[in-house]
Amino acid sequence: YTIKAPIDGTVIYKNIKAGDTLDTANGATTLCYIADLSSIVFTLSVDELDISKIEAGQKAQITADAVDGMFSGTVTKVSINGTTVNGVTTYPVEITLDDPGELIPGMNVNADIIIEEKTDVLMVPVSAVMRGSVCYVEGKGKTDEKEEGKMMNTVPEGFHQVKVKTGVNSDDFIEITEGLKEGDKVYLRTASTTNFMFPGMGGGMPQGGMGGGMPR
Repeated sequence: YTIKAPIDGTVIYKNIKAGDTLDTANGATTLCYIADLSSIVFTLSVDELDISKIEAGQKAQITADAVDGMFSGTVTKVSINGTTVNGVTTYPVEITLDDPGELIPGMNVNADIIIEEKTDVLMVPVSAVMRGSVCYVEGKGKTDEKEEGKMMNTVPEGFHQVKVKTGVNSDDFIEITEGLKEGDKVYLRTASTTNFMFPGMGGGMPQGGMGGGMPR
């Protein structure tokens, strides 16, 4: 009797070898496991604060420690069956790789899900925008007196306050829709140092979240 698998693929685990006698009383005997490696899927745990932004069809950028390069994928399923640990709920999101390349089942991966993308936008580092949507720009200008007491003791001379309007943001950069122009020099506040950064025109600014998963 010839037993055929219902799919094409690669045998990754075998329970029965040639010559073994099968238990005919047990109709659930598993001979082997076959994987269709042309399509690899992994599950990503997404925080409850971000899950409302995720939907099927969104693109994802995937990296793996074991394989060089970046891979692309697509969100194929968003589950509402969450898991709560220490008061934090996460939801499983299924991502299918477009081309798995050298990735194989069992490898650990990280993914950025792109929830919004813009091109040719003016952007600055997130830390350049202070509370109240304010940036400090080099040059002559007027600074609000209330804010002067809060910030001007840390902002070098020659910088003034500018109210800005912001758009989308990633973890590192934020879009400026009004208030700045390309070439303005802005004050960038860090924990222990002072830096200056020129706003630039970004070729693309994805907004997404990081997560880890295991392909299968």
